[in-house]
Amino acid sequence: MKVCRKCNKEKPFTAFHKNKPMKDGLEKRCKDCRKEDASNRYRKDPFGALARCKKAECKKKDIPYNLNSEYLRKLWTGTCPVLGSNITIGNSGYGSHVSGHLDRVDPSLGYTKGNVQYISGRANRIKYNATVEELQKIIEYIQRHERATTISKESTSEV
Repeated sequence: MKVCRKCNKEKPFTAFHKNKPMKDGLEKRCKDCRKEDASNRYRKDPFGALARCKKAECKKKDIPYNLNSEYLRKLWTGTCPVLGSNITIGNSGYGSHVSGHLDRVDPSLGYTKGNVQYISGRANRIKYNATVEELQKIIEYIQRHERATTISKESTSEV
């Protein structure tokens, strides 16, 4: 058992992330407190949080990265350039379709200045790894079969 330095509650070792440099090999704050702190940082400065998270992700995956929070803030328009719809950042409860996702224009160039833009979660999922040819075939199919959508709009709760 270990006491969290933030909430002062005694919790099992499994409630703490590992941290080798620490004397006991565990973080000082429990997982719940760390999550709460991260959530508060994101609400306070979503662009700074995004910059830190993307940088860490890119380091792990060996993806080029040279962005910072100021650049990400200036890049934000609030509109998806693909669908023309409004997008949100730093907000919860709106659904991932309307949340702004940082998208690489050319994935091989990484998350670098001049190669990223914010697009809606919906647009990001549609283009995820489809080729232009696959997307054209889907369009042709839908045009041939008027009712060829995956799920009727009435049967979903998405906005």
